[in-house]
Amino acid sequence: MKKILILSFLIILWLLMSGLYKTLILIFGLCSVFLVAFFIQRMSDKDGYKININMTVINSFNYFCWFLVEVVKSNWAVAKILTSKKILINQDFIETSVSQESDLAKVIFANSITLTPGTVTVETEDKRFLVHILNKVETTISDLQNMNNKVTKIERVK
Repeated sequence: MKKILILSFLIILWLLMSGLYKTLILIFGLCSVFLVAFFIQRMSDKDGYKININMTVINSFNYFCWFLVEVVKSNWAVAKILTSKKILINQDFIETSVSQESDLAKVIFANSITLTPGTVTVETEDKRFLVHILNKVETTISDLQNMNNKVTKIERVK
């Protein structure tokens, strides 16, 4: 059942991303989906690593809605910096703590930092991330901790 869900997800994702519905393109897309599914299965068999998705759907949806708003606000802030006549930036590297337990939640947190304009996750360790910030202000560290807390809420408590 899990394999059918993965195949269905990949097919739907490919159809939505390609936007092309000609016969030859659909055949190539179907072949690529089956090839990706084959490699996923093969990698899983070789290393035995399984991703456990222990996430709540409602909290995940709420987080991604909140995250989209944050990306828009960050885009606006970076655009203001770049379009001002005098570019006043305060670049810095800061460490932020990580409270997520699962690898998937840590990946979501690290990618959320990187996807937010003006910040990049440079280094990841088990309980901390090193983040480069384009313009450090007083609220930067509290914003990262807020994001950390929101990603942690996504995880299901075992």
